[in-house]
Amino acid sequence: MEQNTQTPSNDGEIMVERDEKGRIKPGSILNPGGKPKGIKHLTTLLSESLAEDSGEGSRTYKEEIIAKVIDMAKKGDMRAIELVWDRIEGKATQSIHNINQNIVVSTEAKKAADEAIDEFLQSYSRKKTQAT
Repeated sequence: MEQNTQTPSNDGEIMVERDEKGRIKPGSILNPGGKPKGIKHLTTLLSESLAEDSGEGSRTYKEEIIAKVIDMAKKGDMRAIELVWDRIEGKATQSIHNINQNIVVSTEAKKAADEAIDEFLQSYSRKKTQAT
């Protein structure tokens, strides 16, 4: 048996209808002041603009920007090099350590982890060499 429960907003208006298990009922308006239908997202507008012909030969704006970043990287611009590298290899991850928590790793576990890392790196190097 379904129960009609409604969640009031801070100003007392009814915003969301929920069933007896607290789930939002189909058709409920979750964000009445949200983006109207038919309005394009900023990312969509930017992608469409970058896909347009730049007027510089037969390149799009996106192709012009890529060519400029690569040219800057070739000239030694470290920010451009970092940008290109991050797009090709992915951004480097950074570990976060809790200094208040002491973790003890046995010598055997450390040795096994080191061996696994060495094996992975050797395998990775072989694959890179075979690919070239």
